[in-house]
Amino acid sequence: MPRISMYFAVLLLLVVAMGTGAMADDPCCPPGSALGFSGSVGLEFTFTPVPPSSYNIETGLSLSIGISGFTFSSSTVFD
Repeated sequence: MPRISMYFAVLLLLVVAMGTGAMADDPCCPPGSALGFSGSVGLEFTFTPVPPSSYNIETGLSLSIGISGFTFSSSTVFD
């Protein structure tokens, strides 16, 4: 159960980050008036066949959020 709540927390954080980023880069605002917010999300899948009949599957998730004066970065790999 704690894993499911962690996934929901990460999903909520991503949705909030994307929504805030969309508002910070609003095209109606003049240049130079942005909020100083940046963020990125990366997801990587690695599939490696190992003879004779097994597989190594890895999933990597990275999250980075930056607000002027504060930066948060996280990376997780699931086997």
